[in-house]
Amino acid sequence: MSGEFVSADRSRLFAARPGMMGLLAGLVIVAAAVGAYSGSMGGPFIFDDADAIQQNLVIRKLWPSLPSLLWHGGSTVEGRPVVTLTLAINYAVFSENVWGYHAVNLLIHALAGLLLFGIIRRTLLLPGMNGRFSAPAAWLIALFAGLIWTVHPLCTSAVTYIVQRCESLMGMFYLLTLYCVIRASASSWPASRGAWGVLGVLACMIGMGCKEVMATAPVVVLAYDRIFLAGSFRELFRRRWPLYAGLAASWGALVLVLLPSGMHGGAGSYGRGTTTPEYALTQFGVIAHYIRLAFWPSPLCLDYNWPTAAGFWQIGPQAAIVLGLLGLTIFGLFKFPKWAFCGVWFFCILSVTSSFIKLSENIFEHRMYLPLAAIVSLVVIGGYAGISKLANRPALPRWTTTASLSAWIVLCLFFAAMLAAAAWRRNTDYRSELSIWQDTINKRPNNYRAWTNLSLIIKEHGDDKEAIAAADRAISLKSDFPGSYVARGVILQEIGRADDALADFESALKIEPKNYKALLGRGTILVNRGQYAAALEDLSQAIAIRPTVSAAYTNRAKAYCNLGQYKAAIADFATAFNMGDDSYQARILRAACFIRVNEPGKALADCNRAIKFQPYLPEAYCKRGDVFMRLGSYRNAAADFSAAIRMQPRDPPAYLYLSGALEAMGLPEQAAAALRQAISIAPDFPDAHFNMGNLYHKAGAHEQAVVEFTQAIKFRENYADAYHNRAASLHSLGRDAEAKEDLQSCRKYGGTPNRQLESMIESALKGGNARPAPTSGPASTPAPAS
Repeated sequence: MSGEFVSADRSRLFAARPGMMGLLAGLVIVAAAVGAYSGSMGGPFIFDDADAIQQNLVIRKLWPSLPSLLWHGGSTVEGRPVVTLTLAINYAVFSENVWGYHAVNLLIHALAGLLLFGIIRRTLLLPGMNGRFSAPAAWLIALFAGLIWTVHPLCTSAVTYIVQRCESLMGMFYLLTLYCVIRASASSWPASRGAWGVLGVLACMIGMGCKEVMATAPVVVLAYDRIFLAGSFRELFRRRWPLYAGLAASWGALVLVLLPSGMHGGAGSYGRGTTTPEYALTQFGVIAHYIRLAFWPSPLCLDYNWPTAAGFWQIGPQAAIVLGLLGLTIFGLFKFPKWAFCGVWFFCILSVTSSFIKLSENIFEHRMYLPLAAIVSLVVIGGYAGISKLANRPALPRWTTTASLSAWIVLCLFFAAMLAAAAWRRNTDYRSELSIWQDTINKRPNNYRAWTNLSLIIKEHGDDKEAIAAADRAISLKSDFPGSYVARGVILQEIGRADDALADFESALKIEPKNYKALLGRGTILVNRGQYAAALEDLSQAIAIRPTVSAAYTNRAKAYCNLGQYKAAIADFATAFNMGDDSYQARILRAACFIRVNEPGKALADCNRAIKFQPYLPEAYCKRGDVFMRLGSYRNAAADFSAAIRMQPRDPPAYLYLSGALEAMGLPEQAAAALRQAISIAPDFPDAHFNMGNLYHKAGAHEQAVVEFTQAIKFRENYADAYHNRAASLHSLGRDAEAKEDLQSCRKYGGTPNRQLESMIESALKGGNARPAPTSGPASTPAPAS
């Protein structure tokens, strides 16, 4: 940066202490950031936020284990443990209150803006700048560069889109690394130099745990050191070799977190089938677009569906621009290295996402978060330099200096205000999921993924017809995108069109056999249809692919329960509950499983939890009554069954269960009254007739018992227990031939006749007079249905 800058003795715009001026600049930058982003604080979780935050088991615990931090299946924060930790802290403090996440993102961005201010101000005052900037001039230039970058709407994707904290947090540590190196080089105390150096290495290592782009930080710091601080590489390494050894070691930290998860490419699948050369070719157009947005940030788009370039002829002009700027940077390194550093910064940082390293998405605006700082700094400093050079021409009067610099200040303030207003307007697009996806479609009408996401949002707003139409539109745009079939399948499933939903899930699985959402959808339908073995296979595959989706565990637990694998069902319910998928329906189902494995105490706890969730649910009281029956607490059981009846007076099973409790309490008349009420509501209720027959049999009213058992058999032909107990009543009446036929029917339908009763009937038929005890059948009251 050579002599066109105004010298220190010619700049008298400010005369204040550096500390106070730094504080003032910081307040301005923070206030501007808050103003530009104030409209986004209530914006919902969108897009990958669901996977990284709402469905992320790892962040449910503030101090997860190291393996959990290093690997989290399938989400944007996989292999980014520092981001995961910040989300865990967010969750511990705010749960899913979205405001807290936005506040942390804004704080990170504001700190990054302050660091950029500090880097530019200290760079302009370095000895290598030969005193070309006064302290006030450096303060002013750094303030406007930091301010404009902070409020630039191109940063909104990295700040307002919550999960892109990966980008902004990495950016903050990237800037902190460079800032620490600058402070270390300027310090005259060895202890201070060492402290700043250690802090710089630590910042670099932490940044490696935020995003892979941080890998370029040691290279950029080295370039900065050689250009601005050291006279040669030999001097650089002689004076600061421990620093660069530490920065190089930070690459090891990156390898550590990448080994389990691999390189990130985003959450989508636009890049499926794109070759590495095609991706690299496409990036010429992408980088040119980034540069245009830096100067004219409109239109901004969450999800571009940027087409892959088929040949060089498609991106010729853009390639010429990008290659020209790259060539200018290389040339500048030899002739004007201080200016060229902005190009080094820009191209090095973008090299991870916009080069030969193929990612699954061609473009995302948040990738320009740090590269934008180079463009803004170059324009602000270049504008100051140009105006200063013109104002200092000998032929012009002295007042032109003040006027020219005043004009530069006005221009910077104007652009900062315009950009802040544009950022505020852009943030309003994030006010709801519906608005951001509608905005995306308005700008990219053929974006099939945007239509897919919009269909699900429309469904949430209750418009089933429009939701299906949006999913149809997505499929028409790209028939081999599995996500669109899954979305339509989910919508169809929720509105009761299970056959159509199943067809869509199967279409998705033909395209992508390991699509966990399609496996989950198909498995859920199979559970509802009673095809438990097939459902178990689908749901187990879904869990193997994505072990953090609670619905898969809940539905697999239902399958296990119906297959009689109660302990496996209990384990899956526990996992789902730990994920936060805790509902009264699931608690009741798990209570039924606990009953089956003879753990009534745990079943009681689940019933109590279900009733706490839903105090007016008759089913929960019936299930708890069943548990009390098994615990021998008949009075409590009767109270729960009575409560269920009060909530749902015309529920025949509740009266049936109440009769069992009353009978166990020694109140047969009240038990009979409850059964009569059940029969009056549902005359074809076989269990009520069966239990009434048992009561009559015990009371010695065998004729009436036979009538009730006959009614039970009438409404359930294969009722083995009814045949058995009717045989006992017939024997008591001396009708042993009929009784023998009933015992044969009992055996035919899977029952096991009482040997004593069978012997008595045979003896009576042979001329004996033996008569059975009043009861000889199974338990009189069936348990509430599971």
